[in-house]
Amino acid sequence: MAVMQGEITLPSHEAMDTMFSELHRRRRLGYKDEHFHRFGLGRALNYVNDLSALADIPSHKPFKQIILRIVLIRLLFSYTEFKKYQYRVGSDEKVTEILDGQVVNTWRDLVWLVSKRMSRLLYQDFFGVLNVIAVMLTSKMKSYFV
Repeated sequence: MAVMQGEITLPSHEAMDTMFSELHRRRRLGYKDEHFHRFGLGRALNYVNDLSALADIPSHKPFKQIILRIVLIRLLFSYTEFKKYQYRVGSDEKVTEILDGQVVNTWRDLVWLVSKRMSRLLYQDFFGVLNVIAVMLTSKMKSYFV
């Protein structure tokens, strides 16, 4: 309806052809259709910021993205404890993380957490982890050469 009223213009034939050629290329590489429109965290946040710019709405403050990344890392690597942390944002928009009433050095704590969990995983199933990494690398490499 918006196209008929002239509020929205459709992409040109050339733009649609490039979209479809990318779609066909991904299908040749073996990607499933449901994987075509997935965003990673960074691209999803950029997409939301672009939409807010188009709508003239103020975009997210950077500290919200930082808190989201911290919480997602904690959720992934310590899902039993990530709810124990509290977050405060200072007047300078710096994020402070608090656990049991004490301020935590966030980045050092996250590096320690990820290192500890990954070392346990490597110790328990080194060849399984190596296989997952090899599959991920070959799929990335395959997309560069096709």
